[in-house]
Amino acid sequence: MARGGGIAELWRTRLEQVAELDARRDEIVAECLRDTQDLHAGDREGADVLLELAQMLGRREQAGHGQLIRALAQADRVKAARGGVKAWAATHLDVSDGRARSIAESARRIGAIPQLAEPLASGRIGADTVRVLSRTAKAVAGTGVDTAAALTATLVTAEAEGVTAAAKQIRVLEHTLDPDTGKDVIARQRARSFYRVVELEDGLCRFEVLLDAVRATTLRAAVDAQTADWIRQTQYDHASVLPEDVRSTEQINAHALTRLAE
Repeated sequence: MARGGGIAELWRTRLEQVAELDARRDEIVAECLRDTQDLHAGDREGADVLLELAQMLGRREQAGHGQLIRALAQADRVKAARGGVKAWAATHLDVSDGRARSIAESARRIGAIPQLAEPLASGRIGADTVRVLSRTAKAVAGTGVDTAAALTATLVTAEAEGVTAAAKQIRVLEHTLDPDTGKDVIARQRARSFYRVVELEDGLCRFEVLLDAVRATTLRAAVDAQTADWIRQTQYDHASVLPEDVRSTEQINAHALTRLAE
């Protein structure tokens, strides 16, 4: 591989090639999206292909995030960004300060770990799983626990059971390794929690809730379980368990929350 100025020249050539490929990809996707204007509700084959397009776009976005984490890990190692990768992300990407901090921490903690190179770039895992992996690395740092093994366990759980289950697993790990630290985090989160109701002019109410991780997991698990059961009954048992005006997943979640209250 070329070194010094040679590698910079090589990379610029490669970046130009990537930019050309991205431009062509965007053109093709735009053509597909224009064609969706002619898609009708009864066209099941077309609808299936549309979801394939959505999945492809989602996977590409997730792969891009993982590649960003890997790139910033190396940028952090060689001190490429004068103010650090957090400041760079905050000024060069359309993210909040909190999001920039999260990206930078993920880059420092897991971006350069060889065992994660393939998963991060695969598109199979998204930003939420990346944050859980970063949290795993932080939890085991300096404890004597094998970092690679802990990350592998978290990744397996995330891919098999979902990121919520992986987050729950890492909370158990945090409490096991350092119970006091876990308690402190929960205590700080509880201190910030709130519940308020905003009454709107048309009779609707907006409920705003901020919960600590433990109570949030409890509430989400209850709503998700009810929602999943209704969706299963509707799709596989062809049962009419929901009102006609409740269709989207968000509407079903709202209905599930009300049912829990009842």
